[in-house]
Amino acid sequence: RMHGVTRDITESKQAEITLRQSEQRLNSILESIGDGFIALDKNWIVTYWNHKAEELLQRKREGILGKNIRNEYTDPVTQRFYVRYETAIRENRAIHFEEHYTGAGMWIGVSAYPWPDGISVYFRNITEQKNAQEALRISNQRYELASRATRDVIWDLDLQTRIIYWGEGFRKMFGHTEISEVSD
Repeated sequence: RMHGVTRDITESKQAEITLRQSEQRLNSILESIGDGFIALDKNWIVTYWNHKAEELLQRKREGILGKNIRNEYTDPVTQRFYVRYETAIRENRAIHFEEHYTGAGMWIGVSAYPWPDGISVYFRNITEQKNAQEALRISNQRYELASRATRDVIWDLDLQTRIIYWGEGFRKMFGHTEISEVSD
């Protein structure tokens, strides 16, 4: 004697295939973005680490997945990152910040988004932008010092904003304020 039961599992198998395809699409998206991307669960365990994260942080995903990130990165700078992530989770709001990450010798722009099971973190190297901002700040500072040091009358018109900057000499000689707008 033999007893048997047959059951149609087509629907179940199709759902499994659809889920696997969806997972593959998500992984493709996370691997194709230009930002480093990591996902952490509520216990700070790394659940995802994309290729760009490997490149920026110089750490292969195989060596970090499933590990507590707080045990892996313990330097004082990363502690400041964790404080911000904790704030995002506690307040349930996205955060955006810039930090100089000495471990990698670069400025990093970070956007972190809490979700019910943890936090997703996107980051990119913004060192070039920070260097350009600093060069501009120094240049503006030099211009300001030069305009104060001379008795010459200096003025500068920004053609896009139609704002005129009057140098210190112009103010002293003619009494104009330092900034004014040009009317049509």
